[in-house]
Amino acid sequence: MATAASVAAAVAAAEAVGGALKRGSLVVLESTTWPGTTREVVLPRLEARSGLRLGEDFALAYSPEREDPGRRDLDTRTIPRLVGGLDGASSRLALALYGPALEQVVPVSSTEVAEAAKLFENTFRAVNIALVNELKLVLEPLEVKRREEKRRRKREANKEKVAITRREAERSEEHTSELQSHSDLVCRLL
Repeated sequence: MATAASVAAAVAAAEAVGGALKRGSLVVLESTTWPGTTREVVLPRLEARSGLRLGEDFALAYSPEREDPGRRDLDTRTIPRLVGGLDGASSRLALALYGPALEQVVPVSSTEVAEAAKLFENTFRAVNIALVNELKLVLEPLEVKRREEKRRRKREANKEKVAITRREAERSEEHTSELQSHSDLVCRLL
């Protein structure tokens, strides 16, 4: 399970919400947290502060916030959303809450499954970012060499173009002189 420091925000939120919790309410934790936080940290605090009981008086679910940085074609509405309740009623209420607002709501078997999925997603993103940053360190010097080589080839190509252009100009002058000579000859013959 998570350390006290890692769930401090969930503890503070549960304490605050528990103090104001009313019968018939649905509470949904969306923060990234450790698997087990909703059941082991949030639920006991909600029940203790409110005097209400899960399943009898209120519902509790977990639905992690999701984003896909860099994808302009996706937004909050179009990114699939996981929902896991602590009991069947909590799951159904959370699905009913998110369903009208989102294109796809994916029910999972428990809050722990949804919490673990979010943890995997964040870990996957962090590992990929770290990998790209490490590869950048290795590949960046090679990219500099490639850019230098590309500039060198471009300079060589430009020199070659200049040489070709000069040769073409010389040929053109020769051709023009030759045409002029033929033209002069034709004129003399007439």
